[in-house]
Amino acid sequence: MHSSSPIDSGADSSYAKSVEVWEYMKTVADKYNSYKYILFNHKVVGAHWHEESAKWKLQIQKGDEEANIIEDEVDLFLNAGGILKYILLQRIS
Repeated sequence: MHSSSPIDSGADSSYAKSVEVWEYMKTVADKYNSYKYILFNHKVVGAHWHEESAKWKLQIQKGDEEANIIEDEVDLFLNAGGILKYILLQRIS
């Protein structure tokens, strides 16, 4: 698999399995000391670009409770939700 990344992903097919993605992300986070910027067991429920400040305004939910929403403002927002996670197959009759 071709990659422009400085770290070999180790993926042995066109689409990496979740275990391969997880191992790759841990390797990258370790190399760049970025665990301090990662929130586990959270999901982004809102992301809005603001031209005036040139920043993303995020609403982040901790766990499953809707009352646990925090807000943050960031320069870089990387959507790593995975489009293949929500694949919808058409019914064929």
